[in-house]
Amino acid sequence: MSKKENFLIQNREYIEWTNTWIENSTEIDADRILLIGDSVLRQIRGKLGSIVGKNADFVGTSRALSDPSFYNIFDAFFLNNIYKYSKVLINIGTNHGHYLKTNTSLEYKKEYSENFENFIKYIMQKFPNIVILLGTPWTKKDNTKVFDNDFNEELLSKNKIQTEIANKYGLKTVDLYSHIMQNKEYYKYTDHVHFVSLKIKNLLEKYIASAIYPEIKINLKPPKIADIIKSKIKNLFGLS
Repeated sequence: MSKKENFLIQNREYIEWTNTWIENSTEIDADRILLIGDSVLRQIRGKLGSIVGKNADFVGTSRALSDPSFYNIFDAFFLNNIYKYSKVLINIGTNHGHYLKTNTSLEYKKEYSENFENFIKYIMQKFPNIVILLGTPWTKKDNTKVFDNDFNEELLSKNKIQTEIANKYGLKTVDLYSHIMQNKEYYKYTDHVHFVSLKIKNLLEKYIASAIYPEIKINLKPPKIADIIKSKIKNLFGLS
C-alpha cells in the first residue's frame, strides 16, 4: 500500500457505507432516473421519483471521491446493467472527504477538481444526460438552528469547482445551496446535515423536479392559512 492510499484510508469516516436501490426492478423498460449521491440524496429519492412520474434508482456511498475503493462501488453497480436512465442526477463530493480544504489550499483545490472531473467523465461515458445538484448547507452540530459558516465556506468552494466543471462539459446544475438559504424558514434540520421541509411538503424534491423538468407545473409557494383550514374541514367531514 502506498503512503497516499494509507493516508486516504486513515481519513475515512468511522462508518463507511454503500447503498443501492432499484425501483420496480422487474420492469426492465420502465422510464427511470438515476440518483448518485449520499444520504442527503437518498432521503429524497422516492418522493422525487413520484413527483416526476419516473422510477428513481439510487447508488450512493459515504466514501470520498479520492477513496481507493470509490470506483469499485460504481463499477459493481453498472456491471451487467440492464436499465436505461433518461437523466442522471449527481449530488456527491461535498459531504464527505473533509481533509480536502479547497478553500485554503491550492493543492487540495487541484486534487478535488481532478477527482470530481474524473468522476463526471466516468459517468458521461455511460450516460450523457447528467444534472449536477450542488451541495446543501450544514448547520452546527451542537445547534441545528445555526448554520455552520466555516464549513459552508468550504462547501461553497467545492460547489464553485463543480459548477466550473459542469460548465466545461455543458452540463446543467441545480443550486440546492442557494435554494435552501433563500428559503430557510421552510426547512428544519434533523441533524447538522439532513433536513425536512416545513409548510411546503417535499419542497426540495419539488424544486429539483421543476428545475430539471420545467414542463411539469409545480407550486412552490406555501399554502394559505385559509386553504389549510378548508382542507382540514374537508378531511374531517369526508368532503371531496
